[in-house]
Amino acid sequence: MKFDIERKGYKKAEVDEYIFTLKNEYESKLNEQKNRIFQLRSELDEKDKKIAEYGAKAELISSALIHAVAKADEIEKLAQSRYREEIAALRAFHEKWQAHYDALLKKYPDDEGLKAQSKFNSAMDEVLSGGSEQLKEIESHFVSEQKRVEEVVKDAPKKTLAEDAVSASGFSFAEAWNPTDDLSKIMEDLGIKPDEE
Repeated sequence: MKFDIERKGYKKAEVDEYIFTLKNEYESKLNEQKNRIFQLRSELDEKDKKIAEYGAKAELISSALIHAVAKADEIEKLAQSRYREEIAALRAFHEKWQAHYDALLKKYPDDEGLKAQSKFNSAMDEVLSGGSEQLKEIESHFVSEQKRVEEVVKDAPKKTLAEDAVSASGFSFAEAWNPTDDLSKIMEDLGIKPDEE
């Protein structure tokens, strides 16, 4: 802008008008920037809340996984204990049955039904004494599986449960913490639409 020259300099009215226009433009832009800063702070607060929620969920999931592993160990120990108790109870029952059977066989030595029962008694003796091939095969399979799992765990890279956890839906903590997708794509997936400029 050019100002007309008066005797002692530029026209005061034109300079005042120009300064007034500049001041209005400056205040307008300043207000726009303040509003944008306020809007961005508001969005940032929302994002921080969501991050805090996801952090709390991650802690809950991690805690649940730790609890699930502990529960699995407890269930395995309980199953082994119950197996031993059941076998012991079966052995005790079989011993009582065998004593009763022997007494009946002495009393009725010619009874064909009692004689046929001896095959079943022999098979039960074999199973309960650990001589059964099926029982040996089951126990052998259990031991080999236990060793295999121990080897897998021993050779697995050391990660935290949260880093290693991937749900059935495919959610991965590692991917959430180190996303490979574009930020705008992630925001769109979360239902957060960026301001269009």
